[in-house]
Amino acid sequence: MVFRIILASLFCGLWFTPATPQTAPGASEIAAFSPLFAAAHSGTAEDVRAALADGARVTETDHRQRLATHIAAFASNDEALRALAEAGADMNACLMTLPVSMRRWSLCP
Repeated sequence: MVFRIILASLFCGLWFTPATPQTAPGASEIAAFSPLFAAAHSGTAEDVRAALADGARVTETDHRQRLATHIAAFASNDEALRALAEAGADMNACLMTLPVSMRRWSLCP
């Protein structure tokens, strides 16, 4: 019986973790960003357009399921956000990056 309680506690603790797209990138993650994510973080609109012209997709995600729009928002990079929006990025994509099972537990509006 105790084993089942422990197992259930572990399952719930792992299953209902906070939404990872809402985690700000750390220094090691920033250093390893793809060209699009690097442009979204600290580049200009031209950098974003260049990354997209080189084949990056506005729908690509990192290992935490963050989009370039998330990265630009964390960095308060309005110029990159505008360029991503003009390129067709979904500005309300927060919930769509989460697994269906986690959407109702998300902190996204």
